[in-house]
Amino acid sequence: SVRIDIPLGFEHRWYRKVLALPIIIRPPMEQKMSHAIEDRLKSLSIALPEAAAPAANYVPYLISGKLLYISGQLPTEGGKMIATGHLGATVSLEDGQKAARACAINIIAQAKAALGGDLGRVARIVRINGFVASTPDFTEQHLVINGASNLLAEVFGEAGKHSRAAVGMAALPLGAGRWPALDWAPPQRGAFEKAFSRKMAVAS
Repeated sequence: SVRIDIPLGFEHRWYRKVLALPIIIRPPMEQKMSHAIEDRLKSLSIALPEAAAPAANYVPYLISGKLLYISGQLPTEGGKMIATGHLGATVSLEDGQKAARACAINIIAQAKAALGGDLGRVARIVRINGFVASTPDFTEQHLVINGASNLLAEVFGEAGKHSRAAVGMAALPLGAGRWPALDWAPPQRGAFEKAFSRKMAVAS
């Protein structure tokens, strides 16, 4: 299940969509950790886009206690969808993974906006739930979602390693092909809130 609240579905075209679940975050700290994450993004040649505005009646993110909730994200680059269709039909596994990666980049952009530009506050990504628009005989949804999982691990290191689920769907909002969801958590400084669908966790 996803812990972020960004529009993830599509009905006109199939897109892969990533949803961020609860992310556990820390309070503002030294800039060292934030700089390390920014350096990793730079080494991967990733320039985070502006956080996308909501496409319907919801907010892009919400912080409640130790959890950061981010709405689902679409696989867009430069404001345009990078893939449409269904895995197993018109979309290849490689293109599906690229779309999942794009969703993860957009999720990170939302997290940065929510945390005042300080990605070093992300203590842990708890879980990712990936929903892939695919044909009934397509069975590699887990490989598609690797596009998002691999990037999160590269960018956040140990904090980016998460639990996960990947399932196939007949259709997603706006025709999106995939929709990953994830949860982020902070270091164990006390009881953690249970990550529920569409939210991110933060540390105290």
